[in-house]
Amino acid sequence: MSRFAVATFAAVCLAGCSDNSGGAEPVGWVEVHIAKEKSLTPELTIEFEGTRFALQQPGLRVAVASLRDRTDDMGQPEIDVTLAEPDAQLFADWTAAHVDELMAVCARGQVFSIGIINGRLPGAFCIPLHGAEPARVEAVKAAIATDR
Repeated sequence: MSRFAVATFAAVCLAGCSDNSGGAEPVGWVEVHIAKEKSLTPELTIEFEGTRFALQQPGLRVAVASLRDRTDDMGQPEIDVTLAEPDAQLFADWTAAHVDELMAVCARGQVFSIGIINGRLPGAFCIPLHGAEPARVEAVKAAIATDR
């Protein structure tokens, strides 16, 4: 079972950022990046759960419609993230183009999760926070909600 970890990184270049016109006010924003285990650019390299990753640039910044606490099958905390339109479709297309690659989920300069994209994600995903205390789960949600 992996422990919860957060890595920080410097400001990054983002692409595909929507103004969320026509939708309800988002509750926050997340950035997603393709993560590679090797980097030739040290300033874009982060350490997450003991492994060094490079965050591929540009990333994708998407509006969050809702955040919901839940637990996985092992009773570990997770946060369900549902994206706002039109960003949900943009994200779904982005994940379809990056199947079998690693995706880093970030907000406010912190990486909260890195996992393999197993297929097209239809505008929603989960941030696993294995081993995180309830206060840490709330801190992650607050980071997403205040990244506007």
